[in-house]
Amino acid sequence: MVGDDSNICVPAFMKLDVKKQYGPALILGEVFMRHFFTVFSRGSGNLSEARVGFAKAKAGATPKVPVMRRSPSI
Repeated sequence: MVGDDSNICVPAFMKLDVKKQYGPALILGEVFMRHFFTVFSRGSGNLSEARVGFAKAKAGATPKVPVMRRSPSI
């Protein structure tokens, strides 16, 4: 969810096109994990090769990409 000055939250979802052989997919990005550094790898698309890594983000770091306030719905 993305908050704004009106004290309401707007869902931060957007369409994600993934090849059928690799889907379904869910990406938890900056909105959900802004306090962590994350690395994702699908390998060759085989579940046994999929990996994800997490580390606590540097205190006071700012995102390099601004959060979009609204995006088109699916």
